[in-house]
Amino acid sequence: MCECCGTRYVGKRIKQLQVHHKDPEHYEDLDAKKFLLLDSSCHDLVERISTKLKGSKSDNIPRVEDWVRLLYPFFSYDVQEIVKVKYGDYLSSKMPSIWEELCGEGPK
Repeated sequence: MCECCGTRYVGKRIKQLQVHHKDPEHYEDLDAKKFLLLDSSCHDLVERISTKLKGSKSDNIPRVEDWVRLLYPFFSYDVQEIVKVKYGDYLSSKMPSIWEELCGEGPK
């Protein structure tokens, strides 16, 4: 089952599932908490949004709070840190209870 969208895959369709590592800098660390099982569509979405958030034009992502609300738990640790640094104040004012639930950082 995809941990992002909840779609269940059986039989030959199980090939749609991919392992997503939340700590790509340390692939040798096989701690199960650092891995997620995502289908190819969700994995692609997480990677595309992560790339945008890390990019130089990340300040121009429309409705960034919606993307963060949806995908934050699936971002790698380095992207989560980027989101905290670049958007923490904005997100804590825009959606304080959700931001606190996502990363434990409510309004300052």
